[in-house]
Amino acid sequence: MGTRVLVALVSATIALSLGWWVLRGAWSEPETVTIVDSRADVASMLRERNAAGEIPFSGELIVEALDFDTAKILYPAAAADSYRFDPSCYFRMRPGISMRIGFAEHPAGGWTAVTNDHGMLDGQDVREPAPEVRVLVTGDSHSAGLCAPLETFTHLLEVNLAQGLGAEHVETLNAALGGYDPYNYLGVLESFRALEPDVFVVVVFGGNDFYGLLKLQRFFHRRPPAKQTPHSREPLLKAFKRGVVGQELSQVVHFLNNPEDEAICGGTLMAITEGIAARCRERGVELLCVYLPPPSRGQPELHAQKFAEALASIGVGPEALAVSDRIGDRWLASLEDAGIEALDLRPEFAASQEDLYWSTDYHLDLAGHRLVGRILADRVRALVQ
Repeated sequence: MGTRVLVALVSATIALSLGWWVLRGAWSEPETVTIVDSRADVASMLRERNAAGEIPFSGELIVEALDFDTAKILYPAAAADSYRFDPSCYFRMRPGISMRIGFAEHPAGGWTAVTNDHGMLDGQDVREPAPEVRVLVTGDSHSAGLCAPLETFTHLLEVNLAQGLGAEHVETLNAALGGYDPYNYLGVLESFRALEPDVFVVVVFGGNDFYGLLKLQRFFHRRPPAKQTPHSREPLLKAFKRGVVGQELSQVVHFLNNPEDEAICGGTLMAITEGIAARCRERGVELLCVYLPPPSRGQPELHAQKFAEALASIGVGPEALAVSDRIGDRWLASLEDAGIEALDLRPEFAASQEDLYWSTDYHLDLAGHRLVGRILADRVRALVQ
């Protein structure tokens, strides 16, 4: 790969505002991301669709097929060299990529990012024939891992499961990717249907998945672009690392500017989840939905003050950080009502004596991956026994 750009490998799309993230290889430091601004193209497309009349949200899931030209506007990674367009999950990485990533906070100073024969950020190819228990995991950049493939919680889930089930009987596959949102998670189940997983683990990150899904929700429902005022995130982007702003602060600003989106987001997230659950039931797949909290809510004693101070710089109080709790609580309660297996990581995170996020940009660190891998193993083991 050399210095070829690798789009959205470990960071997240900022929906309708700052486009997509690009990660550069060959030991790029100190910034791990560069922003490519696609706001104008997205906004123009949404305004054009809105002219045909908005479709009010009624709780029903609306999903349309996207052609390549549309997908590359909504998800520019679909047109990047290291990625390919996928009609179900919209974009995924190409197989056989190997690229050295520099990250000073990592104990080894970085790692080699590799994709397997199915384009997953995984340390190993998909096994043939399939083992007795195959677990497919999806999520955003936290699940993909800002670390080596063998350090991710998906791989550690396999290690932990193997202790009881035997290594030859279990396989975990990491189909998470930076820039993914819940609509992509639904698509992942379709894209990798032929692998016939026994368990599908969907990890929703409360820091940006909530407002991230609103990009496609606006598209499918022909809603106009999101409002960018009265609160601006530009001062935050100038004062803080972009990765930090993308983890939680941008979402807070979005909901301050678009308060009506909070209810729409909660309803849409559950509609997507119910769509995933229905497909899992049809195929005999066990579904586990996992709520991964953002730093200020996962470890408030360590991180809430830092994020509150950042928001104070644009005149916003710390109470604004609670928006992720409200949406996350609504989702988890709805999952319980629907009889869908769910795991809320907030209690375990709050009780941890270790910092579970990198201080550089607040993705899960190695301790965070170890903890999630252990907790997931207990829940997945109960599902398959």
